[in-house]
Amino acid sequence: MSFQSLLWFGVAGGSLIAALLLLHGRYVAKNPKQVNAGFGTVLFAICLLLFAIGAAFAGYASLTTVAVT
Repeated sequence: MSFQSLLWFGVAGGSLIAALLLLHGRYVAKNPKQVNAGFGTVLFAICLLLFAIGAAFAGYASLTTVAVT
């Protein structure tokens, strides 16, 4: 596993954790700032989830490609 793959999987994991924390604060903990923010928090969490999926695909793609030297 190359450094680039690890980097992409790390970015994907960080984005996933951040999105889940935002959704937890909005719906489970019911943080007043996040509840009063309306749909903005949920939209940002959805964008983070999409970014996490894309970063995971990029990590998998960099894992399966062969470097030409």
